[in-house]
Amino acid sequence: MDNHAVEKFIAKLEGFVEAEPKTSNQMKPTKDQWSAYQQIFDYFNQELFDGKLPGVILNFSRKAKTHGFFAHKRWEGAGGQKHEISLNPEIMIRDPKEYLSTLVHEMVHEWELEIEEKSPRRNYHTRVWADKMKSIGLIPSNTGEPGGKEVGQSMSHYIEPGGKYEVAYEAMPKDYLLPFTAVEWFIKPSAPKIEGERSREPGKGAGASKKGVNRNQYKSKYTCPSCSINMWGKAGLNVKCADCDEFLMILDDTAK
Repeated sequence: MDNHAVEKFIAKLEGFVEAEPKTSNQMKPTKDQWSAYQQIFDYFNQELFDGKLPGVILNFSRKAKTHGFFAHKRWEGAGGQKHEISLNPEIMIRDPKEYLSTLVHEMVHEWELEIEEKSPRRNYHTRVWADKMKSIGLIPSNTGEPGGKEVGQSMSHYIEPGGKYEVAYEAMPKDYLLPFTAVEWFIKPSAPKIEGERSREPGKGAGASKKGVNRNQYKSKYTCPSCSINMWGKAGLNVKCADCDEFLMILDDTAK
């Protein structure tokens, strides 16, 4: 062994040689993405919920017209049943502060169920939920803008300047951020944007009347979480899929 090789070997032993950068074949994108996802959940759990929220199954789901959702006890294993929080990857073309506020929005639903032990009717945003949102710097609004309704079936929010969420986000190490985001060119035109935006213009496409008025624009879309069959109706309905024995859901539309 020549002198150079000996010196390199000694340096490695002493910890002075940095690890070689990973090649593309050595990277593990699934592990990297979900490890970061869990780290972000844990960070906001500690900063905004005093670390009291139980662990959930974190997921991504390209559900049409929704930014994210909280699903009650959708997974089961040795540790018992677990809730699911899922984000639509197509919202990740936005600023991370914006799309991570959707994660926290869904964490408030978990807080309401687990910590407050409140079980609101499916997909309803209650006053308890709204007050908690405001206490951590996310202002509930059905329009995603100031002045909107704070409680109801379909609810968005906006970030309070200088509020707890914004302060926590700004203090979060940036290497916590998700290493992968959705490819923008792949996202369909009907991908969710902000609360109230729709994939079709009023008077065009399905549900349009001869006078150009969209008959479905004031109805809610219900989806079976198992087979994804859809129906439209007024908010607040309790509808069950006979094939799957599952209640149809209105998934959260969270915007800001």
